[in-house]
Amino acid sequence: MKIMVLTSRFPYPLEKGDKLRVFHQIVGLAKSNEIVLCSLTDHEVSEEHLDQLRPHCASIHLFRLSKWLIYPRLLRWFLRGNSIQVGYFTNYVIRRKIRKLVFKEKPDHIYCQLVRMAEYVRDIFHVSKTIDYMDAFSKGMERRASDSPFPLNYIFKRESKYLREYEAKVFYDFDLCTIISEQDREYIRNPYNDQIKVIPNGVNTSEFFFESNPKASVDLLFVGNMSYYPNVKAAEYLVQKIGAQLNEKGLELKINVAGASPSPLVQSLASNQVEVSGWVDDIVATYHNAKIFVAPLFHGSGLQNKILEAMACGVPVITTTQTNNAIKAKPGEELVLADNEQEFTDAIIRLLEDESYFMELRTKARKFVEQNYSWDVFVSALLDEIKKT
Repeated sequence: MKIMVLTSRFPYPLEKGDKLRVFHQIVGLAKSNEIVLCSLTDHEVSEEHLDQLRPHCASIHLFRLSKWLIYPRLLRWFLRGNSIQVGYFTNYVIRRKIRKLVFKEKPDHIYCQLVRMAEYVRDIFHVSKTIDYMDAFSKGMERRASDSPFPLNYIFKRESKYLREYEAKVFYDFDLCTIISEQDREYIRNPYNDQIKVIPNGVNTSEFFFESNPKASVDLLFVGNMSYYPNVKAAEYLVQKIGAQLNEKGLELKINVAGASPSPLVQSLASNQVEVSGWVDDIVATYHNAKIFVAPLFHGSGLQNKILEAMACGVPVITTTQTNNAIKAKPGEELVLADNEQEFTDAIIRLLEDESYFMELRTKARKFVEQNYSWDVFVSALLDEIKKT
């Protein structure tokens, strides 16, 4: 089968959740299918990064988004009462090029990642198509609006409304709709949302291996794309709320905030006690160098791969109920739940003081990931659903 994959960003390097998801899906699908990759980009893609996808793709087509044309386009979409995010990624010159490529390549199926790419193919009906929502983006915007001052709260509230309407509408334009978790599926406001297939992310457990005798020099770790708002707020909460409360108790713990593109706010968190390390070449070593992974995520959506990666590496995880609703690990056995700074603080202290509980949690966490989060299983499930269209 020839599958054309459309992405809003080139799927490498793997510093963002959408890239991670589609990269592993391409690798898995390419084992038995011919992949034609079409990616938007607003910058030059290096040969080194292209080489990561070339072995898995029959052809790769890059479409450059001109930054100077984006803002007039955003204004038009805003005035028309449409989603700004969809407008940002929709370019009708590129749309014509992609349509020509569809007729030239004659794919058996089109896999469109994220609703921001839907405009490129939603009115093509001679080829079966999948839309991968991945997350309920509208819900993330709604949460961001509730936490932002005026006028940003108005902008995010407006974007949430129009994204919610768009997510519901594009459902009817695709033969198959997929999403990362049951929780996100419920957020899609379509009366037929139960027909959206849940395809979670996986973890490469051979790469993210269990360290039997870790020699951690960092007490608390948080990892993520550090320009992404939910991660920025989580890092701020970890340092300024949880870290401050631990300091008041006389525990001056070493904290590492790691991940690409740290925002100015994240950079300002750095101190003698807090390292803001930015992009790291060996993320597995970063996990193994930490005693506890702390993820106070209150604003995001989807399934957090960083949680699964930490668990696979045998790093005990403390995170929010909201985050675990997508993961479905057993609280208190496979990870620890906390929803305010006191609960986070208490959980950290217990893990540091109770060695038997610490060891039990990390072992059960690893087993949970091995049993429940396999890329091979989920890509196979995706391919089975595609074949039904």
